[in-house]
Amino acid sequence: MGKAIDKGPQPLWVVAASLARHPQARQKEFSRLAFHQIKTVGNTQIISEQPLQTNLFRGHLLEGTGRDEKTGSDLYLFQAVLVDSQEKYYRLVGVVPAGQKEVFRPEFLRLMNTLQPREPARDSNQIIEALD
Repeated sequence: MGKAIDKGPQPLWVVAASLARHPQARQKEFSRLAFHQIKTVGNTQIISEQPLQTNLFRGHLLEGTGRDEKTGSDLYLFQAVLVDSQEKYYRLVGVVPAGQKEVFRPEFLRLMNTLQPREPARDSNQIIEALD
């Protein structure tokens, strides 16, 4: 049986929605803290930080660098923390090898712009019906 070949870090895009409300006053602090806690990435450094405002969300976009803890490869990091009108937040994280930043950054921005706020559930029966 052949041995698996590790080709180094692979592109990653993760979207996580929170059930908790997110206070606007702490959004910048939360964004920075979360950026430095991306799993399996060390030596994180924020290169650019900018507030975001759309008709659906407000938030912060952080971009920077890090190092893959397993391979030592340099990485480009993209993180947006977006808050909707219900004060629910979404964390979007993109991680790619540093040399692929120019290819993936536009795609991360495009994907970020497709995000839609969740509709609030009217009652628990609505959720159960959706699962059937």
